[in-house]
Amino acid sequence: MKVRKGFTLIELLMVIGLIGVLSTIVVVTINPAAMFARARDATRKKDLLSIQAALELYRSDEGVYKAQVGGANRLNTTDCPPASSSLTSTTGTVTYIKTIPCDPRSTTVYNSGNYFYTLSSGNYTLAVCLENANDVEGKAPAAPYNADDANCPSHKYYVVTNP
Repeated sequence: MKVRKGFTLIELLMVIGLIGVLSTIVVVTINPAAMFARARDATRKKDLLSIQAALELYRSDEGVYKAQVGGANRLNTTDCPPASSSLTSTTGTVTYIKTIPCDPRSTTVYNSGNYFYTLSSGNYTLAVCLENANDVEGKAPAAPYNADDANCPSHKYYVVTNP
């Protein structure tokens, strides 16, 4: 009687196939694309809160909020990326935010990658399109930040206004 040492080709193929099926199930369950989208949404929210804090400091020193740049609905002086603008005092001696952030997905998204900013009658609105349509903090499109709604696939926005 022969003694078997090792595995047959059929046994190896069965194990490799089973590992493939199990790994596919795990990847589908975890859904890394959705996790990355939620992470980018968290970055967007953090960025808007940082901009809001800088705007409030600016208003505290200057007495008014920073105006929109060139009539566009943004604070950046150039298109994103790169985020090259800063928020400084009118004298240039105080920097409230060193670099105004851009959307993590770059220029292919809502408002050309710039976070939406508008100032009207002393009240500002900051907004960004969220990737996760199920985000509990997401708001439905409304004026004035829905002007570029065609570039917001989720049609959900995170909105911050002055306190």
